[in-house]
Amino acid sequence: MVERDGAPFASLRSLSCEVDIMALAGRRIVVRELSIVDPKLVVRRDREGRLNIDDLLSPKEGSPEEEPPAPKGQGPIELPDLSIRAEVVNGTFEFEDLKSGETVAVREFNTALAMPSINEPITLSVGFNLVRGGETEAIALKAVARIAENNRLLTDRATASLDFTSVPV
Repeated sequence: MVERDGAPFASLRSLSCEVDIMALAGRRIVVRELSIVDPKLVVRRDREGRLNIDDLLSPKEGSPEEEPPAPKGQGPIELPDLSIRAEVVNGTFEFEDLKSGETVAVREFNTALAMPSINEPITLSVGFNLVRGGETEAIALKAVARIAENNRLLTDRATASLDFTSVPV
């Protein structure tokens, strides 16, 4: 995707998704693989302070705002059994501020999500290099969470752990 002036805005090398259609018959949602390779997003603020994504973020004129759905009766929230493996490989995200002259970039963004089942622990790992002011910092994040049991949301017993590291490069 390019901006109106032809400058690059968003791109990716590949997007692939493999879904188990037969699992739907058994009321399971199985995404064997969701992979995004080499995504790149460039957000720019011009000298007047306008973002190149402002027209994407602004509500369309004449479009009514939707009301949130009314809450349903109380009780445990039942979830479909869900299995997913997803990854983003080598992402790049840049914010270029022409007004201040600063650029901040996230490079070599890699993430992996594994959820064998809604009832099993979910693992997430994220790693990237943060580049700003001519300095680079390596960031790593690993998380594990358990949110459901017997396809019911653990509203009072959900658990999560998080490890975060940041190292100047």
